[in-house]
Amino acid sequence: MAPKAAGLGAMKSAFINDVDKTPVGCHWVSSQQAAQQIVQLRTSIFEDKAALLSILERFETIIHKRWDKKTMEKRRALLLRAFPGIPRKHRPDFEEIQKGPGRRSQLTPE
Repeated sequence: MAPKAAGLGAMKSAFINDVDKTPVGCHWVSSQQAAQQIVQLRTSIFEDKAALLSILERFETIIHKRWDKKTMEKRRALLLRAFPGIPRKHRPDFEEIQKGPGRRSQLTPE
């Protein structure tokens, strides 16, 4: 006879810390700590954006020239190597909507 599957309670307890009832791997922070982390992250985001824009400004023409030289197949291969889960179409959600009613099974709940 096959072993009985664990119930939802057993599965749920594997992800919840028994001591303080928080999700495993999480911890509580005060509102002051959260505000401080937000300021640090926001600052970091804007610094990173500035650095990327600076790099792009210096190398944009080189990137465009190299990209234009590549065939469509080489462009596709490069993008798939960099982003393996990239959709084949630019907007797969929009393509599903254009198919019309009755064919949107992936987008609408039943």
